[in-house]
Amino acid sequence: MRDSFEATEVHWGVGFKGGSLTRRREEAAIRAGVAAGYWVETDAIPGIARAIESKCGESYSLDGDEEGVWLLLLGGSPAAPASTSIFSPDVAQLNGRTHEQLSHSTFSRCYLFCELTVLGRALYGWDRNSSWQQIFPAPSGSGSAQSWQVGYAFRFNTM
Repeated sequence: MRDSFEATEVHWGVGFKGGSLTRRREEAAIRAGVAAGYWVETDAIPGIARAIESKCGESYSLDGDEEGVWLLLLGGSPAAPASTSIFSPDVAQLNGRTHEQLSHSTFSRCYLFCELTVLGRALYGWDRNSSWQQIFPAPSGSGSAQSWQVGYAFRFNTM
C-alpha cells in the first residue's frame, strides 16, 4: 500500500479559466529582469478554496493499491512571491470554506505549505477525522506535529 500525491500552487485572483493575471504579469517581469511592485491579497482563503475546488473537480486514475490520495497546496513561493503570497490563514475560515468539499473528495489528507510567511515556513493540515490545524510551527500551547505523521513526507529546515 502507498499514498499518492497531487500538488498545486495556490494563486490568488485565479479565475475558472486562464489562471492568475497577477502570476502572468509577475513571471513576465521576472523574465524581463524588471523590478516591479505588486499589491498582494491579504485574505488567502479564496485562493486556497479555489485551488481545492479545482483539484476536487478532477478525476484521478488510481492503481488500486493506494492507501490514500493526498493534496499538497503550495503557497508563498519565492519564484512568484506576489501571486502566491499567503499570510497566515485563519484556520476557522479555512475549515468553513473547504472542509465539506474535502470531506466529499478523493483526498484523504490535504496540506498547505507556505514557504514565505512573516514567521518563516508554515504547514497546515487537514484530514477526514479532524479539521484544518497548524502543524508547523506548532502553535503555542498546542500539541506537537508528531500526531500528524508528516515527518516522512515533509522535512523542514528551520535554520
